[in-house]
Amino acid sequence: MGPDLTRRAFLGLVAAGSIGVAGVATLGPALTNATHAATASQAVPEVKGPRIKVTLAPFLAQKGASKSQNLSVPFHPGITPKEIAEAEGFQGADLSAVMAAVNGRQIALTAPLSQGDHLRLIIGMAGG
Repeated sequence: MGPDLTRRAFLGLVAAGSIGVAGVATLGPALTNATHAATASQAVPEVKGPRIKVTLAPFLAQKGASKSQNLSVPFHPGITPKEIAEAEGFQGADLSAVMAAVNGRQIALTAPLSQGDHLRLIIGMAGG
């Protein structure tokens, strides 16, 4: 004969079953959305050519035009961190608070970038 089923054990099984059933119920739509997203991403042609990986500080990502913390922008000779920041919508006083680091080294916003660079746009903070 098996162990006695207590009220607590029974309620635990009911709760686990409810979570399992709810999870199964939402699995179908989640798979459908994932499949749809995969199909949609296949429909968009991949941009080829040299790129620059861009990481925006969380605050900048919230305020930027793309609303994304990680970007990949096409490289062209003469492109600068300032140009990328301006494309994200930072102008004037907002732009003056932005700092750039390329491949782990701080650079001027007007310094030209090279293909394959990893640019991080951050905010200069002061205080104590």
